[in-house]
Amino acid sequence: MPNIISMSFNEYTIYFVKNAGESYFLGEGESNHIDFSSFSLKGPQKLPGTISKKYISKVSCGNSHALFLTHSGMIFSSGNNDKGQLGLGENISGGIEPTLLSSMLDYKITDVFAGKNHTLAYGTLRDASKASNKDNPKDKAKVYYVFSW
Repeated sequence: MPNIISMSFNEYTIYFVKNAGESYFLGEGESNHIDFSSFSLKGPQKLPGTISKKYISKVSCGNSHALFLTHSGMIFSSGNNDKGQLGLGENISGGIEPTLLSSMLDYKITDVFAGKNHTLAYGTLRDASKASNKDNPKDKAKVYYVFSW
């Protein structure tokens, strides 16, 4: 598919984002994982749910989870959550359909990274007046936050 702006994969699924912000996956089987023992790959499919209406700018995959960053700085996650890597809490299961991380809505996330079983996000507060920069209190708009789970 032409015009791909972001692509990531793990051992089960390939995700990609086209330049129109549309997100797709290639994968099959339980939890949208490719089952290599009975391999029959479907063509690219749009991601299901509310994420299909969002402009996605980046995708990043961990071992069995994926993160989707919207153009407006929101994070969606999908896949396995056995180690809390989706950012939904430890006792909440994940799945195929990406879920919005509502706990991060106060932040405009500018980048996301998925490790094997963890996640890293980087961004600023949407409302800079809530920032607290002890080193330079007058420069509240330049406070950056790094989150890991």
